[in-house]
Amino acid sequence: MREQLNATPYYEEEIDRHYSTKFHYQAGTGNQNLHNLSETIWKSLGLEVQSNINGRSNNQTTLSGLDYLTLVVIQLFHNWDNDPRLALASPSNNNDIAVGSYYNTKGLGVPKLVRVFKALVEAGYLDRVNQSHTNKPNAQNTTSRIRASKKLNDMFNYVDATEFDVNLHAHDKMVVMTEWLVDDQGNPVKNKSNRKKLTKEVSVDESLRHVKEMLGVLKDYNALLARTHIDIASLDDPFVIRVGKKGKKQQLPINQNSKFIKRVFSRGSWKSHGRFYGGFWQQVGNKDDNKYRNNIRINGNQTLELDYSSLHPNILTVEMNLPPSNDIYTLDGLVVPRFDLTTQRKIIKMAVMMLLNAGDMDSAYQALKGSFDTGDIKKTIKRKEFDAYVKAFIAKHPHLESKIATDQGIRLMHIDSQIIEHIIKNTTAQEIPILTVHDSIICQEKHSKLLEDAMRLATKEILGTELSFDVSRTTENYAQGAINMGDKDFSNPIWEQFKTTAPKSVTTRHIDNLDKFNRYLRKS
Repeated sequence: MREQLNATPYYEEEIDRHYSTKFHYQAGTGNQNLHNLSETIWKSLGLEVQSNINGRSNNQTTLSGLDYLTLVVIQLFHNWDNDPRLALASPSNNNDIAVGSYYNTKGLGVPKLVRVFKALVEAGYLDRVNQSHTNKPNAQNTTSRIRASKKLNDMFNYVDATEFDVNLHAHDKMVVMTEWLVDDQGNPVKNKSNRKKLTKEVSVDESLRHVKEMLGVLKDYNALLARTHIDIASLDDPFVIRVGKKGKKQQLPINQNSKFIKRVFSRGSWKSHGRFYGGFWQQVGNKDDNKYRNNIRINGNQTLELDYSSLHPNILTVEMNLPPSNDIYTLDGLVVPRFDLTTQRKIIKMAVMMLLNAGDMDSAYQALKGSFDTGDIKKTIKRKEFDAYVKAFIAKHPHLESKIATDQGIRLMHIDSQIIEHIIKNTTAQEIPILTVHDSIICQEKHSKLLEDAMRLATKEILGTELSFDVSRTTENYAQGAINMGDKDFSNPIWEQFKTTAPKSVTTRHIDNLDKFNRYLRKS
């Protein structure tokens, strides 16, 4: 029986609807004990409830009520074993997923699922908070949240299984095609009311040669990540706090089911987008954020992040048979007096990305302002200041003038996805797990030299030219080596930089979870 670590049992506390995971329709488990538990719960509901859940369908290929119930129970168990406070979002309408969708690999229907939720609540297995709804423009509606009740908690306590026995992505598609746009997390873009999706997924012919090749890379990569422990080792609790652009806080769960990777293409074209999405590391700040990304550990080992310098502008530059630049975002002097040089560079870096993605200057300007958080001085940039920056940028890089505001981004993302795929193939073949963040790579510190070679080779193969990259922090070995040279004027700044960017100490939670994961691997 598992011990209750908290003084107050979780089931006596209110459900936090902002600390939850989405419902995974394609989840699965090979743990027989979880299947046995699901069957016990199913039988306890009685024949009348079972009949109501199953409905009147005579379609023999339709999943049974027990299959639906098992899908719910294993996800509840996963959350409970990871953190008992972690709730599960419960879908409630048919618009969430279509029964015949190519991406609904199990052919699930929401109405039957809703009947399972209702039966489990009425039987006392679930605690639930109902959906929230508001007409306020800046507020967000949420579906209902469910969590294991005390009754189900007591049953979970005696199950010989762990969170790692549940694969939330067991039957998910790894290659996704959409008709139009996706955001920086690979999710469908929505309109201004945040209600209607502006894109829909398109079926993929997996027998096509290039698709089979992509799937082969993804299957091997996901298999390697599945047997790799990846964590933010500085966390006392298994979640990070994110603050959205509207100031709303959200708790993002960090666990070993948050590392499934897929490729997403858009505009119905294999030449548009194609980036790799899914890992929690893509959602926890940038490489300069020492709070989270800097404290990621792979198999308990410290990591570095290697980031291509000015990748998209340099791809365009190389395509014009010009030499790439190590820093394309630093202008010749201060352009707008009220912004210092450091702020100016940050604005230019973001502005160039918007300029390459936008189809016109007005859209680029609005996108730039929208990219900054409320209260950030960069958000106050005026249109004439934006125009002044664009003019100064073009003056320094005239060869890029014809490329800005011409919708280049979607094509450039496809090229950078090819570069990243090349690196993934290389490192996976060597059993070296890496984490990708679009145009950067997080790797174990001990593998940094190998990754540098792999990154140079990838751009050489894809672009015909090696591109440079930045490293997120100074390592202790490098800093110590500088000290050994005996030149304090040289070594002291390096040592200070090392101390400033060094990862934090690991927490007991991280150590325990790593040990639990390794014991699971040995057992399986």
